[in-house]
Parts: sequence; structure tokens; C-alpha cells
Amino acid sequence: MIGLNDEYKKRRTYGLDRILKIEKSDVPYVEQDFKPDEYFKNSVGIISPTGTPPIIKIAVKKEQAQYLITQPLHESQVIVEEKKDEIIFEFCITITIRFKRNMIRNKF
Repeated sequence: MIGLNDEYKKRRTYGLDRILKIEKSDVPYVEQDFKPDEYFKNSVGIISPTGTPPIIKIAVKKEQAQYLITQPLHESQVIVEEKKDEIIFEFCITITIRFKRNMIRNKF
């Protein structure tokens, strides 16, 4: 769930599995021009840090690289170099827990 946090005066992302109770509020609804694709374009998962994301390069063994080639982790993913035993991928994203978990789970 994405909402405007009154305390921080900015959008925040909340996991639905962490919401224990919903109550009616007298706080008026504030209409937003929200574009989810733009909001999440530099991340993998629900975390969307602000600012310019870094360029990340990851060397992957050729056997494992086929997974990334057929199932890209992010739209910014490109192959920048192909060596005898590995392929180097480049991403323009903010490193998030979800991105790290994908790397560990898939043994890249």
C-alpha cells in the first residue's frame, strides 16, 4: 500500500501484511498525480529511494547468466561484456533488500 505520510510529508510504502488495524480518519483525502511506473523505475521491489541510482555491474557465470537473459531483474539490465566463463550485466538501480535476495536466491 502506498500512501502520503502526514508526519514525513511524503509518500511511503507499507506492507499489507504488517497492517494490524484500519480505522476511519477525519484527515481529508489529498488527490495526487501518482505514476507507479515512474515511482518504482529505479528499484526492484517495493522500496523506492529518491535520487539518482548507481550503476551496478555483476559478473555471472555463463551457466547462471541464461536465467538473467531470459528473466531480466530490471528494465535497465544490459549485458556489457561477455567473457569465456562469465557475462557481465549492468543495472541502473538502487540496491534494495529485494535485489540482494534475488542475487542470493538465484546464486548469482
